[in-house]
Amino acid sequence: MNRAGRRATREGRTRQFDARRREQDGPGFFSRRLLLGVSILGVLSVGVVGAIIANAGNDVATPSLSSLTRLSALNIDQIVIEKEADRLTIDQKGGFWSVGDHTGNRFKIDFAWDLLSQIDQAQSIPSDEAQHTELGLTSTLGTTVSFWKDGVFVDSLIVGNFNEEAGGTFLRHPSADSIAAVGFDLEQFFSPLEDDWRDNVIVNAGSVLVESLKFTYPEETFTVALRVDEDDTDATEAEEQTALRRQAAVNAAILTGQPIPDEPEEDQSSRAPLRFSWILETEVGDTKADTGRVLEMMGFLSPLFATEFADEEWEALSQREADWSLEMSGTGLGSLAHLSFYKRDGDEGFFVRKTGLQEIFVVDTETVESLMKRPRELQALLDIESGP
Repeated sequence: MNRAGRRATREGRTRQFDARRREQDGPGFFSRRLLLGVSILGVLSVGVVGAIIANAGNDVATPSLSSLTRLSALNIDQIVIEKEADRLTIDQKGGFWSVGDHTGNRFKIDFAWDLLSQIDQAQSIPSDEAQHTELGLTSTLGTTVSFWKDGVFVDSLIVGNFNEEAGGTFLRHPSADSIAAVGFDLEQFFSPLEDDWRDNVIVNAGSVLVESLKFTYPEETFTVALRVDEDDTDATEAEEQTALRRQAAVNAAILTGQPIPDEPEEDQSSRAPLRFSWILETEVGDTKADTGRVLEMMGFLSPLFATEFADEEWEALSQREADWSLEMSGTGLGSLAHLSFYKRDGDEGFFVRKTGLQEIFVVDTETVESLMKRPRELQALLDIESGP
């Protein structure tokens, strides 16, 4: 299959890979997919795999993939993925991974190491060269993934065909005839295309201390911001800033499902903890926002993922008026972000331009519409009911 065909095939299958993988329930996720050998083979079409199925009932051979379990970011600084005419290099330097001129997808790379650390749990099944050809397990037909350190080859893996009906992928170590079956689409996962390994996190409100969000539309602009309650206006500026950062940290914990940070130890002279509210600041005045509604909206920023990239649109979009924009401010690396949104033709989502980057992201329509809030949608229920 050519490059365009492979790109079309993977549409809709694993666009939100990172988010979904992090929602899996612990180490059992790997073992359930690695210990599938016979069950995967059993639902494949008869014919070439018939002999493999027959052999699968025999004693499990010594895993041929066990040498891969020792690989990690500690002893590998380059991953090379090759498929037909495509070749991709993923490099590590100073603890950070990159692909081409872009930051690498940390979540996906970490997942790869987790997978390899348990790859010896995959059932090893006797096979031969003819079956390797049929299953795409040769260096010319399959995907070769090689691992390097300081320019020296360390180890490699051949990834064969993914069988959609069975939900499994065949693997082979180049030094062995035996194969293994894994209940995961590793053919797509180890794609040799650069965009599939780029960092697709646009912003992550759950990893920083967000203090305000500014919404700009052609007809109105408003801000929702954390503010000290009016009853606590006698607090010093230093007290307010300290308490503000703590409240933002509590919000970040809620967004990411982490434990709420402990209250700081107070001495005998300390005043009662300051109280904060989300406040809507509009052209007609300020009013309280509903905390639940604000945090629900911020959940779509924790993180906000790109479904694809469209860097070729950057120059045209930089000269075009955005349909709307969102500015996030707060404390912490990555907390300052200005995002401009541009509707794509048809119902194909939005282009997103992040100030300071010459990159264009694409986000699906449903996610963007969940972010496109108006003041009334964020206003506290009591204030809405009392109304003008």
